[in-house]
Amino acid sequence: MTYCATIFNLLLAHLVRRRAFAPSVSAATVASTVRAYRVGWAGYAIATLTALVLPVVSFGAYLAIAVYYLVPRGVDADIGGA
Repeated sequence: MTYCATIFNLLLAHLVRRRAFAPSVSAATVASTVRAYRVGWAGYAIATLTALVLPVVSFGAYLAIAVYYLVPRGVDADIGGA
């Protein structure tokens, strides 16, 4: 999951650099999306390291990250209303 989060963060960084979002998407919305993706990546990295010592706690952390991503934020919030 950490690897997937890394790839998604790299993809998002590429899209931001290329300004690949529709003109109607504000810079604040893009920044919110970037922040949410980075929080998720950090959560996965911490959960992975925690698994080496406390696997059950790590499992709980993975569940918490899944719940975190269920709430649409930033650019993804527009998709929920479509």
